[in-house]
Amino acid sequence: MKKHLLLIIALSLTLTACKESAKEDPVPVQTPAPRAKTTIEFNEPGAVLESSVVFSGLIHQKDPSIKEYGVVYSKNPEVDIKTGTKIVFGPEVGDSYRMRVNGLEEGTKYYAKAYLIHEDNVVNYSQSRYEGNVYPFETAKSGSWARLYLPFRPDFSTGFFIGDILYIIPNSYETKRDLRTYDLNLDLWTSKGEIPFSPRKEGNAFSYNGKGYLMLGAKIDNSEKFDEVWEYDPATKVWTKKASCPVKMSAAAGFLLNGKYYVTRDSRGGEIYEYDIAADTWTKKGAILEHIDNMSWGNSFVYNGKGYIYSTSIWPFPAYNFAAYDPVNNSWSYIVAPIPGYQWSDSQARNKHLSVLINNKIYTALGDNKYDMYSFDMITEEWQKIGKYPAGSLSSEAMAVNYGNKILLLDGFTGYVYIPAK
Repeated sequence: MKKHLLLIIALSLTLTACKESAKEDPVPVQTPAPRAKTTIEFNEPGAVLESSVVFSGLIHQKDPSIKEYGVVYSKNPEVDIKTGTKIVFGPEVGDSYRMRVNGLEEGTKYYAKAYLIHEDNVVNYSQSRYEGNVYPFETAKSGSWARLYLPFRPDFSTGFFIGDILYIIPNSYETKRDLRTYDLNLDLWTSKGEIPFSPRKEGNAFSYNGKGYLMLGAKIDNSEKFDEVWEYDPATKVWTKKASCPVKMSAAAGFLLNGKYYVTRDSRGGEIYEYDIAADTWTKKGAILEHIDNMSWGNSFVYNGKGYIYSTSIWPFPAYNFAAYDPVNNSWSYIVAPIPGYQWSDSQARNKHLSVLINNKIYTALGDNKYDMYSFDMITEEWQKIGKYPAGSLSSEAMAVNYGNKILLLDGFTGYVYIPAK
């Protein structure tokens, strides 16, 4: 009996000790791992024009505690969100951001960086290799060139506009056969898929009623010319083959007038052909282009209901610089307007003058590998030398177009935008 009593007392003490031990060693509480720190990346400002710039960048390790993010800029290199101008992208954080900011002063240096604001009002800024972690940039001046950077070489390419978007058709130098688009407003390149025809140079491209057209052209080695016509629908991203031109041409002068596109052969004494876009038919008009040489792609434009071809050639005599086609009368007229002080020679002959019409003026570069820049006033018929094209010289592969009454010049891996003087 005594032994049983001792056993009960021992068991009771053991249970009491276990309970006390349980009180001293509670189950550990699991704490959540610390959140990854959100960081914002700020790209070098792009497509800096006379009064605007494109800000863009990436956001890493998105954190829901971020209540605001954006870009801040100022003329002061010590810019922050208290002293600078804020561009707020919104409270919802995405993977990237991109925006053109307007209202800047012409020919002015600015400093910019990106920022994040957390729920506890802690501010984080982007990092930069520049002093003060800011990116400096300077707006262009009227009558000057702004530089762009290209992700590929559009040499010998051609293109058309649909709205504000430039579509560039690849050439034979490209390993990819992608149709690319460029949005100057966002400084953004995009691929729209492969073209269904062989790449080519010296083709004619234009847009009409929301669709793009490509016709004619040649292989890069000039071994073959084309008579094909292709139509592109941006809504479906589909190319459709249309009626072929009666003759094969490359480097042809062409212009769009009243729903019809006119092309003329790239040789003296050429006949003109009319393509009716709606009817998808070709008509030989018979009006013979004379007294002008060196007409080729990039030298044709439309002004006051007529199609013009511009040339610096002085052969045959007398020298005519402009030929104007009147579709109503199916006839050509000519203008003599030599450039003062400009001496033309065979060594300076340029098949591609990079002529661009902006309002009532033609802007052009002269001479092969020459880069003197002139403007011709269609009203006063007067020339003015206004400086030089950039990059030292222009290759014969360069491409120039009117983009929002500015000249967009693509040459090699470099692009430029010319802002005409006010």
